[in-house]
Amino acid sequence: ALASIQSQTYTDIEIVVVDDGSTDETLRIVEHLASFDSRIKIVRSSRNLGLPLALNFGLGFCHAPFIARMDGDDIALPVRLEKQFRFLEKNSDIALVGCATSAIDEFGRPIPGLGVSQKPITQEAIARTALLASPCSHIWLARREVYDKLLGYRKIAFAEDYDFLLRAITAGFRITNLPETLMLIRTRSGNISSRLEQRKAHYYIINLYR
Repeated sequence: ALASIQSQTYTDIEIVVVDDGSTDETLRIVEHLASFDSRIKIVRSSRNLGLPLALNFGLGFCHAPFIARMDGDDIALPVRLEKQFRFLEKNSDIALVGCATSAIDEFGRPIPGLGVSQKPITQEAIARTALLASPCSHIWLARREVYDKLLGYRKIAFAEDYDFLLRAITAGFRITNLPETLMLIRTRSGNISSRLEQRKAHYYIINLYR
């Protein structure tokens, strides 16, 4: 994941890595990579915060006018940031842009049958589908003012991204997606209970939005 961001064609970036209480070799690996790349900034939470709060913790160390989200096990294709940044440069009315994604398994192999996941592009399509599913995957690039206005993520397990997007729409921000596949999203085999929790969180977010 980190190597794919280091290899972006758009290179004028800061890379904030949040170590949310990892207990494996993650920190050692990131420290090694940071010793060769001054763009990498490692920040450590004193305890495990969980994803939403860890994201907010990391946001406090971001200084750029645009912020890109990246999970620790996904892969960004080399032109991801450049394509999203150039789009926002040309479309000042858009505050946040996602992209199409492809699914890979634990070993980085394409998952048969899933193919490319497209997200809605027009404002009409986004409005029609917003209450059915998240209108944008979590790998967007957003203007900093979106995060400032919304005060980051709310602590809602399994659905912090969906909640963030619906609050952004409510606040008047326009979002969209690029049709091009720019991210490989790792899909891990989950259990039934976690899927049920995700579904409950989905309905909870929709009720908050309404």
